[in-house]
Amino acid sequence: MLTFTKTLRAAVVGLALVGTAVTAMPAQAQPSVQFGFSFGDRGGGWYGGGRPDRHCMSDRDVRQMLRWQGYRDIRFTDRRGRIVQARAERGPRDYRITVDSCRGRIVDVDRIRRR
Repeated sequence: MLTFTKTLRAAVVGLALVGTAVTAMPAQAQPSVQFGFSFGDRGGGWYGGGRPDRHCMSDRDVRQMLRWQGYRDIRFTDRRGRIVQARAERGPRDYRITVDSCRGRIVDVDRIRRR
């Protein structure tokens, strides 16, 4: 017959075994917890919209991110795939900016000479 003490002891032993198994896993195989947020239901954005690429930022989100970084007059030159390229101004200079829209990061920034 199970008692509260035996059930509690079995639960503690089970948690210890699970903890041992998780710490023995390589870093790539360990479980992770992720969360996301959405900017309304625009059919894009992070974790919103229900499209297959819903984890990637929309062009609108990329433009907003670049504005937050101080860029203006943003013009997309390549929007294919998750890597997006744009030209923009920051101060008196022009830049070619490469953005990973799925990770929400600026990958590369190159200064462009004005003609």
